[in-house]
Amino acid sequence: NNLKERIPLSGTFELTGRCNLSCKMCLVRVNGSRIRELGCRERTADEWIHMAEQAVEAGTLGLLLTGGEVTLRPDFCEIYEAVAQMGFLLTVYTNATMITDKIMDVFRKYPPHKIGVTMYGASNDTYKRLCGCEDGYDRFVAGVEQLSSLPSLFETRTTIVKDNRDDLEAMQRFTKEKFGEDKILQISRFVTKSIRGGVACAEECRLTPEENVELVDKGLAELFRKVRCGETCLEEPKEKLKMHWKEEVHPGGSLFQNCEAGSRQYAITWDGSMYACELMPEGCTKPFETGFQKAWEALPKCYPESQVMQRYLVEKGIAPERIAQESVSSNTRENLLYSMEIIKARGWPETVTLVTNGYHQCRAALIAQKLGISCYNRYAPTSFYLAPAYVVREYLGILHLWLFA
Repeated sequence: NNLKERIPLSGTFELTGRCNLSCKMCLVRVNGSRIRELGCRERTADEWIHMAEQAVEAGTLGLLLTGGEVTLRPDFCEIYEAVAQMGFLLTVYTNATMITDKIMDVFRKYPPHKIGVTMYGASNDTYKRLCGCEDGYDRFVAGVEQLSSLPSLFETRTTIVKDNRDDLEAMQRFTKEKFGEDKILQISRFVTKSIRGGVACAEECRLTPEENVELVDKGLAELFRKVRCGETCLEEPKEKLKMHWKEEVHPGGSLFQNCEAGSRQYAITWDGSMYACELMPEGCTKPFETGFQKAWEALPKCYPESQVMQRYLVEKGIAPERIAQESVSSNTRENLLYSMEIIKARGWPETVTLVTNGYHQCRAALIAQKLGISCYNRYAPTSFYLAPAYVVREYLGILHLWLFA
């Protein structure tokens, strides 16, 4: 229902996938050799600045600059200063270990609306074990000292894994001692496999389900104690401000309402792809090739049909483990070939049932026959008002198949 009124209000620019740290659980980190292996490149400063200009024109208000580690780019200050003058509510995510005088000068000139620093431990030993950096904690503290002198909103975040679990209380104390008793360390236990070619290996370090439950129970028990003793109170959910767009007024809703990825939010990754959310491993458009507006408009259409069909099958009661997605093909022939590769790899029966739209059934069966695939056929009905155009298309497709395949 929200697709009719999609507005790219909030965006993320992932300026680089590289980082000076080598955290075991990183979702997106790539190194130079991996970038070359993927056949990609990071976008230039001029390209990012031009993309920001297009985002402003399209209606983006809030913009997050992140990585990798954004301050690793030699041209970060050039990008930041240009983007800061465009009027965004700017947020910068950083590990705070590479803050230089040059960066602080441009931050003082154009303070970010918000700075989010990620803390990986409370000692150099933890940083060495988890991030491969012997003096990482000292550099983090020095960076935070500089960044906290800015008038920006400040947030300290961490991801808890096996290597830093024992540092949690110390990291929470650091946050309160440095920024005040009312400040909270934002804790994430959400650790997934790397995506889009990332080189980290989350499986080696993430908490087990039992460890996760223990951590949650401990936090809830402490919250309950504070509420019972009157040390804190639970606030009512806050309401968002109403949004005015042209002549319309949109209700704000609760701060805890559904995700707005793809309807209000987007992310452009270091290699130049636009996703509804940076956590998504597939389903993207190419804004540096088509322009921002065309990429945004095409975003809802780019997610593989396999994802839609998997969701449909699960809703109909099919167990997810019985479903295998084939999401890289671009035509029926590739779909059949790649699907058979998956079937063979999983040891499933190689006599299959081919399900497709009625108008397409004949050509699909002919292609399967030419590929030597043994199959039964089932078809879904085609709406009568679509049949004429589709039948003509299929007639031409079958003619092409007979003449050239």
